Amino acid sequence: MKEHGFGRQTFQLEVDSNYEPICNVFKSKLTLEHAHSMTGNELWTYFARELMTSSNFGKKDLCKWYCFMSFTRYQPPEGECPKTHSEILKYTKGHTALGGGGLALFGTGNLHTWASSIYDIHKCFTDNRKIDRAKLMDDSAYREYYWANYATGLGASLHELGHTFDLAHTPSGIMARGFDDLHKVFTVQRSKVTILNEDNESNERLSMSSTDNSIEEDEVQRSDMKVTNNNDRRYKDICFGSPYKKLPSRRNSSNVNIYIAPPPVVFKIETGFKPVSTLQTVNISMKNYDGSETHKTITKDNCFETVTEVTLGESGQLLAKSSKRERHLSTGSTCSSFSHSSQSPTRVIPSRLPNSPKETELTATKYHYIDDGAHWYRASAVLLRFHRWFNKYSGKESKKNLSITGCRLKACYGFRLVELRSNPEGEVFHHWEFLSETPPTEFVLKQSRVKNVPAEAKTVTIFAEDNFGSVLKKKIDLEDFEI
Repeated sequence: MKEHGFGRQTFQLEVDSNYEPICNVFKSKLTLEHAHSMTGNELWTYFARELMTSSNFGKKDLCKWYCFMSFTRYQPPEGECPKTHSEILKYTKGHTALGGGGLALFGTGNLHTWASSIYDIHKCFTDNRKIDRAKLMDDSAYREYYWANYATGLGASLHELGHTFDLAHTPSGIMARGFDDLHKVFTVQRSKVTILNEDNESNERLSMSSTDNSIEEDEVQRSDMKVTNNNDRRYKDICFGSPYKKLPSRRNSSNVNIYIAPPPVVFKIETGFKPVSTLQTVNISMKNYDGSETHKTITKDNCFETVTEVTLGESGQLLAKSSKRERHLSTGSTCSSFSHSSQSPTRVIPSRLPNSPKETELTATKYHYIDDGAHWYRASAVLLRFHRWFNKYSGKESKKNLSITGCRLKACYGFRLVELRSNPEGEVFHHWEFLSETPPTEFVLKQSRVKNVPAEAKTVTIFAEDNFGSVLKKKIDLEDFEI
C-alpha cells in the first residue's frame, strides 16, 4: 500500500490482555471421515455456518476468520511419486483455498515449511531443500523447494483473505498468480530468469470461474485430469487455477517462454560504510496512473540533498512544481533551506513495485512499470485504501448511499473506485479511481471510456466503492452503457 502512495495500512487483530495476537483453536463437530469426503465449497459453507452460530465469538458481524484446517492429509500410494499438480491434489484430503464474505479457508498440507516465528522467516524463505513428493504434499507452482511451498502457501492464503475484503481476481498481482512470488517481499532475487522450452499441448493454462453467492470458488480447468465421478470433485477446489506445469524440454517441441523463479540468494550484509561526499545526481521519470508524468531530479552534495520535481499533464501542461533542499537524515535534524510547491493533494505517485521479475519496458517511447509479482494490483490497492475495514468510520454511513440507474451511478459521499469485472470469471479488466478531496457523486458509464473489454462479452459486473467504504455490486449489460 505504501508503494502505491497510500501509506501503510492494516486492520485490527484480536488481542489478549497483553495486546498479543490471539490464535483461536476451534474444534468442529465435523468428523474426520466426513470432512475428507467433502469438497472445498462444502467445507467453506459448513464452517462458515458453524462459526457464525458458535458462542465462542462475540460481535460476529465485526469478525473475519482467517482459518487453517488441521485435518489436511496427503496420502499417495506406496512407492508412487505424483508428478502433476492434479495428481498431488488427488491424493490430498481436507484441502482447499477459498475466501469470501467473512471466511478465508485454507489447507495445511505445507504448514511445516512455514516460519514458526518472525525470527525464522529468512531461514524458511531460503530453505533450498527439495520436497519429497512420495511423502509430502508439494504445492509450490512446480518449483519443488521448501521455500517455494512457503511462498505459495502464504501467498495463496493472503489471496483468499483478499476475497473477504471484496477484492476480485486481477490480471496480475496477489489476486492473480502473483501470490506465488510472495518470497520476493522478504528476499533478494537473482537478476536473471530461467526460460524453459515447453510443449504447447502439455502446458497447463490458468482459468478462473466464480459463483454469484457470498464466496468465490475457482475451479481448476486442467488438461491432465477429467472428472468422472462425484469423489473426484474435491480435487478441483483450488482458487485461481493450476500453476504452470514445468516439463523437461523436448527436441521437436514448440518454444513457449515461461518464467520460472530462481531460488532466493543468501548473502552477507556488510556495515560501516562512509557516505560518498562527491556530487551525485539522479534523474527519475515516472508515468502516473492518471496519465500525467513526473520528472524528479535528486542532487546530493556532502550533507545536503536537493529534490526538484515537475509534473506535466498528458498534453504537456505544467500541473505541479516543487523544490526543496534538506540535510541528510544521517547528519542530524532536517533543515529546509527553501521550498515551493503547487502540488495538488489529489495526485498519488506510486513508486516502483519492487517484486516484479522484470524491470521496465519501452512502449511508445515512454517507460512504464510492469505490473507483476507479489503486490496489490492498482485497483485492489485503491479498494483497500478506502475499505471500511481499514478506516475508522462511525458506522452510521448506510450502504444505500450508492445506487445505479441504467448507466448512471450515484454516491452521496462521493466515489473512490469504480471497477468493471468480467462475467463469469469475475476478473477486473478496467477501473476508475477518484482520489481528490471532493470525489464525484455521480458517474456515467460510457463505452468510449472502457478499455480491454473481454471478447464476446455481453454483460459485466459493476463494483463501486464510496468515500466511507460502502460498496455496490451489480451486473449490467454492456449495451446499456452510454455511447
